[in-house]
Amino acid sequence: MRRKRRPELEHSALMKPSYRTATSWRSEDCLSAASSADPQEGAEIQVRLESTALCSSSGRLFRLCYNRYMKQLTKDQFDSLLQTAVIRPKIRREVRFANVAQLDEATWLHTEVLAVPDRSGNKGVLLLKATGNALYVASYELKRGMTSSTGKAQPIICDFCRTWQTGTRAGSITLDKPGRANGSVTFLCCADLACSQHVRSLTSAARTSRSQLREGMTNEERIARLEQRINELAQVVELVAYTGEYANTEK
Repeated sequence: MRRKRRPELEHSALMKPSYRTATSWRSEDCLSAASSADPQEGAEIQVRLESTALCSSSGRLFRLCYNRYMKQLTKDQFDSLLQTAVIRPKIRREVRFANVAQLDEATWLHTEVLAVPDRSGNKGVLLLKATGNALYVASYELKRGMTSSTGKAQPIICDFCRTWQTGTRAGSITLDKPGRANGSVTFLCCADLACSQHVRSLTSAARTSRSQLREGMTNEERIARLEQRINELAQVVELVAYTGEYANTEK
């Protein structure tokens, strides 16, 4: 019996996939770093690890070592950030910060890609937490569903988190370059923009992707790869990295 051929994946013409480009500390290295701290600091680390409920213990250790936290922004801080980033006035008026204001601090801490949409849900502002202590912001337009020339659902690999998606779960996102007339760049993406959940294996799409791509990466490796990809894509779009009051300075 002839084996059915797997449909070809669509990759962004701009960014070819590289599934093991990210490098990361092992969780054992993080444990070693924690154990070498003074007793009081070590106790604080343990409490913080035990209080984190969204991911596996190895993921918690990994993020602690890398200080990979997105700071929870207030409405005033968000508005100031949009003003500083020269987001178009129309988008600033139409985005609905209330959509993300209800998220608790723990969710912000474990998010690298956060969409703040307008009423339609197809446009808005994208907050991107990268390696180090940088926060990127860009206005976006999202299109859901990818089809081939024959009208069939076209599988893709997200340019951000490298999750395999198909049908209505696949999409493309256009990010505006800073300024009023500097153009834009389009990437393939998860239509739900839930990349932070996918890399933590919290979704059915993540489990399907692991099976389709036969990936053996750990959650922490996928998180590190996501942040690395954000850095790379931000350079392509020429985004400015914001720190200070917009970034989490917790050590």
